[in-house]
This record gives sequence, structure tokens and C-alpha cells, in this order.
Amino acid sequence: MESLGNIISALTASSVAMIIGAIIREVEWPSLLLQPGSEIFVSPIVGDGPWWSLTAFLFAVGAVIGALFAGPALVKRFDKRLGMAFFDAVLNIGLFAITFPFESTALIVAGRLILGIGSGALSAIVPAYVGEISEPKIRGRSSVLFPAIMVMGVVISYAFGPFKQYNHQQPFDVSFNVYCFLIVMLHAIGLCFIPKLPHSSSNNFFGQRHDNEYSAINLLGEPQWTEILFPEFETDNYNNASRRSSWYYNTLTHLILIRIAEHS
Repeated sequence: MESLGNIISALTASSVAMIIGAIIREVEWPSLLLQPGSEIFVSPIVGDGPWWSLTAFLFAVGAVIGALFAGPALVKRFDKRLGMAFFDAVLNIGLFAITFPFESTALIVAGRLILGIGSGALSAIVPAYVGEISEPKIRGRSSVLFPAIMVMGVVISYAFGPFKQYNHQQPFDVSFNVYCFLIVMLHAIGLCFIPKLPHSSSNNFFGQRHDNEYSAINLLGEPQWTEILFPEFETDNYNNASRRSSWYYNTLTHLILIRIAEHS
């Protein structure tokens, strides 16, 4: 049961890869940008300008920015689940931007950049999370979940067709993008039910005290150990707090003075 719980958590976290796969297939079509002389939208961005060749490239730029931003700026400071929820919101903003560009093609370009940021960040956070919650015996196999589900998203995108050619009524197939939006929302809701990493940031997802300790017990799959282990966690927290404070260091000052004298 312990392995089954970890597999379900890994599948829940990796499910967003299906939408990333669909998005990757969508941004392969810079030809959807309007040609010069079109009167459907009013925008300074036209098919013969530099944006014509940069629209698909901006997704890759956003992916690099998102992957770099996901590590030091957010995930190291907050819980990985909170980081995934944040970039789920970024993905939905990008989906909205490319779904309803009724007055400006510049919105499509901005949407592709935003989608790149969300996709790149989640592509960095989710595999790291899955690897950390997986048991050693299935850790290697669980690492293929994210790319496998991403390919599934590409296949679904080809099967259902996420967009139509621009016309006077509607540039995108809104129903498909709404489907993507709902899947991302379900992923964000599912994050509330997957375990927190025991060694992650002290900024708790639910604002609970000792969330790290409870998540460690949860990952062990032995909730009956709570009463036994919790006093030990309390002692460890006190000792760790003492060690973090320089006032509690038992420093051998005479050794420091000897080293200073040697270099002076």
C-alpha cells in the first residue's frame, strides 16, 4: 500500500505534463499569426515582421526563464507543492491569453511566453518532487512518468486538434483550451492531497505546525508511529534551533586564536 500511495501521488503531480505536451504542440504553428493586410485583428505585429519568426522561439525563452526561476526564487523558499500551484496559475493565464486574442495578436505572443514560463518551471519542479517521494526501488521507473504523460498530451492534441485556422469568428478551438484549463485546475486541487517533502521549506502549505514531521510519517506509511516519534521530533527541533543560533555554539576559542596567530 505504501508503494501504491506513492505511485498515486506521483501520477497526480505528473498529470500536468499532459497539458504541457498539448501546449508544445500548439506553439509549433507560428503560421497562425496573421498575414499583412488582414483586418480581423488590429495589431502592430504582422506576418512580415521579426515577430513572425520569434513567436515559437518565445516559448523556448519562457521555458528557460521558468526553469531558472523555479529553483532559487520560489521552490527553495516555499514548498514544492506551493510552487506547482503557482505555476499552474501561470499556465492558466497563458491559456487564457492564447484562447481569446480577439483584438490583438500581441496577446498571442505574450501568451506563448507565459506558457513557456509555466511549462519550464513545472518541468523542473514536478520530476524533482516525484523522485523525492518515490521509494528507491521504483525511483528510476517513476522518473519516466513526466515525459510519458507529456507525450500523451501531444498525441491527444493531434487527435482532437487544439485549434483551428484563424477565421472571422474564432481563432482557437475554445472547447479544447477549456479542457486544458480544467485539467490544470484539477492538478492544482490534487496538490492538496499529496504529501509534502519532509525536508522542504518551513513555509507550510496549510500553515500547520510540524508539517515536516507529519509528512515524514506519512511517507513512511506508518501513522501509528505519530505518538512515538513526535516527542523525538520536538527534541530535534529544539536542538536544531539551538545549533542554528551562534549563541549556542560550543566554540573552541583557543584553537581559533592559534590559527589567527599562525597567519599573522
